[in-house]
Amino acid sequence: MDDADIIAYIYPHGSGNDFERANAVITASPRRLAPRLIQPTIAEHSRQQRASTEPPEDLDASTLHYLQRLQVKFTNIPRTDKGLLFGSNPNCDVVLPYKGVSNIHFSLTFDKDNQHIIKDWNSRRGTQVTYDGDNRGARSNFQWIIGGHKLARPIRSIIITIPNIIAFQIVVPSQNIQTPDYVEKVKKFKEGCATAESLLAGMGLFPPTRSHTGVHTPGEGEIHLKTRLGHGGFGVVIHYWNWLDPEIGLFSY
Repeated sequence: MDDADIIAYIYPHGSGNDFERANAVITASPRRLAPRLIQPTIAEHSRQQRASTEPPEDLDASTLHYLQRLQVKFTNIPRTDKGLLFGSNPNCDVVLPYKGVSNIHFSLTFDKDNQHIIKDWNSRRGTQVTYDGDNRGARSNFQWIIGGHKLARPIRSIIITIPNIIAFQIVVPSQNIQTPDYVEKVKKFKEGCATAESLLAGMGLFPPTRSHTGVHTPGEGEIHLKTRLGHGGFGVVIHYWNWLDPEIGLFSY
């Protein structure tokens, strides 16, 4: 497999209904890949323990290796210039057929700097993206950088959630986003296969925007990531990054 063709892998996440729904969505998708490793049964695990005192070969394997996943590739060009679409509309690239999910809820695409982003399309419930568990809170009509920027490299876990409905973990392979080959692949992915306006009109993907009401009204405002730089006799130095404009940072002492 050509790793340079991979944009991201998307896994089910969480527990209970959130996980089961995500797992069902992945099972139904033509982009599905089977788990890398098969979880041994309880009986097999007991026999392995009795047969050998040596550690199993997969002792350090990630939990993700035992989960099925969606594979998103540059060569799978989206039908529109909005990116890979997630929503309840059956014409979405990834269909989320659950109550509370908007027609088009969010998409996986790239920003003007060719960085991977998750973009909420003014959904009623909003989308939440957390970085190693931080920055909780759903937002509507918002976008989050999930790859391609230096701030995303040390983050171990990026979770995409539609609150109380479904949750995914996304893994973005590290690539040099400055190379001409990468830039050209992003350009083609962002263009899509057809003119967005005509195609979306025919697919009925974007209905008139409805106002946000009720207890699930998503929040607004900036997202700040905190990076601890060090500490001394005068306190702790923390760098706050604005995720909408991560080149601008503030220092706190």
